[in-house]
Amino acid sequence: MTRRERELAERKELKRLYPTTPNAELAIHFNTTVAAIKNRAQRYGLKKSTDYVDKLGRSTGDRAIILNGSTTEDSEMNSTLKRRKEMKRLWNEMQYGINSWLRQLWQKT
Repeated sequence: MTRRERELAERKELKRLYPTTPNAELAIHFNTTVAAIKNRAQRYGLKKSTDYVDKLGRSTGDRAIILNGSTTEDSEMNSTLKRRKEMKRLWNEMQYGINSWLRQLWQKT
């Protein structure tokens, strides 16, 4: 089987399975990551079926309601913002340390 034939077979199988199968299971099935499955689905224009989305207790959009009223997108955004703030804090500490060291070095000369 050529590479092209294998890719077409995988695409056909993904189109058959994607609407009703969790992405984690698809990632295991295709021996890839969940992100790769999402990217392929987007590239091929695939969507989860309405019945599958309803079964998960989600609205028909991409947003899942969490108990406190926020959405998964909101919680992901919040965790991303927290990581960015932490990285900025660490960067500023590092810059302060470098600047202090340079000042001390400059004063010695």
